[in-house]
Amino acid sequence: MALQRSLARFSGRPDIHFSPNIPHDKLANATGECFIPDNETIGLLLDCTFWGSAKDCVLFGTRGIYFHNSGFEGFLPYSEFPNRTFNYTDNESVVSLGNGERLSLAGSQVRTPDLICILELLANEARTKKRQAKSTLGLSNIPGMAALKATLLDDVVEVLRNREEYKKYRISIPNGILFYGPPGCGKTFVAQRCQFRKF
Repeated sequence: MALQRSLARFSGRPDIHFSPNIPHDKLANATGECFIPDNETIGLLLDCTFWGSAKDCVLFGTRGIYFHNSGFEGFLPYSEFPNRTFNYTDNESVVSLGNGERLSLAGSQVRTPDLICILELLANEARTKKRQAKSTLGLSNIPGMAALKATLLDDVVEVLRNREEYKKYRISIPNGILFYGPPGCGKTFVAQRCQFRKF
């Protein structure tokens, strides 16, 4: 699992359990308290209970992190990680997740600096994935369709790049494009590659 590779340095530390070695009773307690969806897979569990029941915990799933402890509970999807800053708070067992959200490690042997390091590692991975996804956008990544690309470049891209030039000739800037055609001809494919204006 990618999560294990990313966080291998934390393996074997107290109260940190990686799948598939998460004790079944801890996993059952944790997923029950955090209301995990049925199709979610948990890759890492941080036990935050003094007696090891894992009813208070932080869970790292395939979609994001789930947490429940000391009145703090919620879900933070990995898609939001690139825009978040993880910091210390006045309380040494509480971590700020940004946007007013907090997470508690009270009762756990997991140190706050370790959790912040884990979150930052995952945030860096999320940023890398976001950059890679953006690099597949743009008209240059559309195979073939030369006539369509030429039309888009002439009638849309150039107008947007040289607004002042086109205003001189009283040519209005398009405020929308309608793609039409039968299902499967590539309308959505082309529209997705145009959305970030990487031409």
